[in-house]
Amino acid sequence: MKRETPSETTNIVYKASGDLLGEYEPQGGFKEYIYVDSQVAAKVTDSTTVVGQ
Repeated sequence: MKRETPSETTNIVYKASGDLLGEYEPQGGFKEYIYVDSQVAAKVTDSTTVVGQ
């Protein structure tokens, strides 16, 4: 899935159950979510890594 605004694009990944797994920005940066018993237990963020290159 992709979320776009006039100034940025974010690629979003969901599990089949609908839980948000991650948000990835092509220009660099990501947020990943870690679940325990269907509840978000942690969020990992990086604002510098370019994902997919």
